[in-house]
This record gives sequence, structure tokens and C-alpha cells, in this order.
Amino acid sequence: MRRLFNLLKKKEKFIKPTSAEGQKLHQLLLSDNEQNVRLAFYIMKGQGVPDQLLSLLQNRYKELCFETGLMAPLYKLKRLYFSNNDLDEIPSEIAELNNLKGLYAENNDLTSLPEEIIRLKKLKVLWLHWNYLESLPENIGRMKGLRELWLGYNQIKALPRSIGKLKNLQELYLEHNKLEELPSEITHLRKLKILRLNNNRIRQLPEQWQNLKQLVHLTLNHNQLCQLPSTVGNIPHLQTLQINHNQLTTLPHNIANLQKLVRLDGQNNNLTTLPEEVGQLINLRTANLSNNAIQEIPESIRGCKRLRELYLYNNPLLDKIKHQLKNWLPNTYIHFSV
Repeated sequence: MRRLFNLLKKKEKFIKPTSAEGQKLHQLLLSDNEQNVRLAFYIMKGQGVPDQLLSLLQNRYKELCFETGLMAPLYKLKRLYFSNNDLDEIPSEIAELNNLKGLYAENNDLTSLPEEIIRLKKLKVLWLHWNYLESLPENIGRMKGLRELWLGYNQIKALPRSIGKLKNLQELYLEHNKLEELPSEITHLRKLKILRLNNNRIRQLPEQWQNLKQLVHLTLNHNQLCQLPSTVGNIPHLQTLQINHNQLTTLPHNIANLQKLVRLDGQNNNLTTLPEEVGQLINLRTANLSNNAIQEIPESIRGCKRLRELYLYNNPLLDKIKHQLKNWLPNTYIHFSV
């Protein structure tokens, strides 16, 4: 939707309207005629917002305030919700909302973000999934307060290196984008707990994953990975590792270091065997290794005492190996067929 106020980007001197002007604006705002409402916004954009209208604007026209860049009524707000609104632009005036802690703008028509958004120093939560974003501001790393950044289901092809400066970031969602690689700086996010990268085009991962000391969930499904860096095996608190639908032929031997790993999903790869050290995954409860080329399972898997479900269908396992597995893991439900 084309807006009347796209030409009203320059700042004008604030002039507090008289009481009579305030009453006239009030009438326009309560009109059933959309053009009258927009005329009121046109006037306020140039002359300022009467104090007596702030409550009305905040309660009834919050979305239009945001759309037109009339931020004065929104100054005190801590959270803004603009999901599912066909929004095609975030106004640069967003930077004026110094108290904003949460901005929710998922499922819109956004193709870019204003550079000014990085001035929202108090922002902790930014939801932008289900849009058409192709890139992020180069200096997004200045948003030091960010804890949650939702960017899934966009068109992002690359991440700025400054993303590694988001020192307080705990959750980063980048699934269903067009990423082919990751900047090495992503491993600087020491407070990160959740990282979702599934359904991209990633061929190779950076090193130094051991720096992600708080990471609990790592999702890499549906990419083009041929191998995992050995450092993935040194993420101390990792509980979930999902690497489905890649081109992996092996798993790193030091996967044994993932002592807190509970779930391993590695189906639809090219795995031929498992590392001998797999038996050291003492907390593993579920492992899905279906649709691979696995012919043998090391006897060390006996050490996975807490393993409750093991999925192995569509692997070329001999009947002898299947029988051995049942003996080695008597308390595990092993799925050999769908």
C-alpha cells in the first residue's frame, strides 16, 4: 500500500497545536473516512502531536503511527507488535524509540531494514521471520542488547561480520534462507544457546565452535555439508545436534566429548559407519541414522546406557549385525524398518 507520507521524511519544527486545532484533529481521527484520518496524520507530521491525543493514537492508531513515522505517541512503549500487516518498510524514525525492548514484525513484506535500527540500544527481541529480507545492516553488531534475533524464512544470502559482536545474543534463527557460508565471527557469540541454520546452502562451517560454550541446540538440516569441523565435538553443553539431509560421510571422532548430548539426528546422509567413540555418549537418548550407508556399528555403542530409541532403517545392515545390536542394547527400541 502506497502511503501519503512517503514525502514527509524531513523533520520540521515542533509547534504545539492550540486547543482548537487539537479538537479539529480529534474529529478527523474519529472520522469513518480514511482520508480524514490520514489528513490528521499529515497535519501532525508537520505541526506536532497534541498531548490530549496521545492516548487515542497509542490505543487506536499505533500501527499507523509506525507506518507514517509519527513516533511521538510511541516514545514510552517497550514493545511493538506489527505482525501480519503487509508492512513493506520500517521507517527510519524507529531509532527515536529509545525505550523499545521488543519489536515483532514477522510475516510482512519487508525487503530491507533501515540502518538507523542499530540505534535501538535497549532492544532485546527482534522478530523478522517470514519476510523478504536480503541482507542485514552492516553494523548490526552495535545492537548490544539483543538476546533473540529471528530471521528465518527470508532471502538472506550473507551475514555481516559484525554479527559476532552481539555479545548478549542467546537465540539466533536463520532457517530457510540462502546462506552459502557463515562468517567465522559467528563463533564469537559466547552466550548463544540456540542456533538454527537448517534449509540453507551451507557447504562448509567455520572452525572454533568450542567457543560457543553455552550452545544447547544446533540445527544444520538440509544444507550441503560434506564434513563437520572437529571442534563441533567440543561444544560443552550441546544437547541436540541435527545434521539431517547433508552429504556427510563421517562424524568427528571427538563427538565423544559431547557428554550432554541427548539427541543426534543424522538421517539422509552418506554415513558408512560410526566412530568407535560413540559409546562415550552416556546421555544420548535418541539417535536417528536412517537413510545412510551404514554397514557396521561399533560394539562400543554398549556404553550408551540411556539410549532409548535408535532409528536405522534404510541402511545395508546384515541380519547378524542387527541381532548383535539387540543384544548390546537390550533396553533400546531399535527401528530397522519404517
